[in-house]
Amino acid sequence: MTLAQLIAAAPRRGLHRRLPAGSLRITDIDVVPAARLRVREMGLRVGQVIRIAQRGAFGGLVLAIGTSRVAIDRATAQHISVEEIQP
Repeated sequence: MTLAQLIAAAPRRGLHRRLPAGSLRITDIDVVPAARLRVREMGLRVGQVIRIAQRGAFGGLVLAIGTSRVAIDRATAQHISVEEIQP
């Protein structure tokens, strides 16, 4: 089973609905256990501060995590809940 298929098995919500403005804090990552390690390897953890650097045509996102950039697909973004951080 691929990572996208594993992630698609969990309920949908989250990051994919945000606009690329301001900093966000990850509050929950709801992926199946087999995909959790890969998501952590990309630097996505609860409490991590991120910024949406770019949106793709089909819902993919490029996230800025510190000085790094990580691209995720729409299926993954749907399972990441975030909150806005007030400046």
